[in-house]
Amino acid sequence: MTNIIEYSKANIQVRTEMDLPMHITYEEFKIIYYSLSGKDQLLCGLMWETGGRISDILNLKWADINFNKKLINMFVDKRDIFLNIPISDMITSDLKNHFIFDKPEPADFLFPSNSKYGRLTRHGARYKVKQWEKIVGRPLHPHMWRHGLAVHLLSHGVNIQIISARLGHSNVFTTMNNYLVITPELQRQMTEHVPMR
Repeated sequence: MTNIIEYSKANIQVRTEMDLPMHITYEEFKIIYYSLSGKDQLLCGLMWETGGRISDILNLKWADINFNKKLINMFVDKRDIFLNIPISDMITSDLKNHFIFDKPEPADFLFPSNSKYGRLTRHGARYKVKQWEKIVGRPLHPHMWRHGLAVHLLSHGVNIQIISARLGHSNVFTTMNNYLVITPELQRQMTEHVPMR
């Protein structure tokens, strides 16, 4: 049986760049990432590459990492589903280095702490991100990494269905409504494919 998604066209808006949610750029991500070290660098990298919500990232355990397939099996609490998220060689290498150094058990959290949860809390992660503000000179929040990845992928022509799947949205219209932006750069790319005399 095929599930039919009902939506109102009035709810889908083509936004301008000014309408986008607050996000970091890929350039800002790189500056922050390479200014950090240790678990802070790993957290920053996972926030960008997975596009996950910070609470889902903080709940990751070593058993969720598949080094051979370069995949993270992330539980998305908001939707009560698991996502298999491919990760780059860079993040895989970072994870391996921490795994070799820390020698964790499979049930151990990636970001352990002395909190009552046994892992870094959302408050703790937000505090870390606030410390990173001085690197780029503007206010930051963990969710800006998620938004930044979506905007970056869209601006580079990645299919919106793929982006929607990466972010774990329930349907593609959520992704479209949040991130569908026609920039001058995208319009310029379009002219390259339009026959001109």
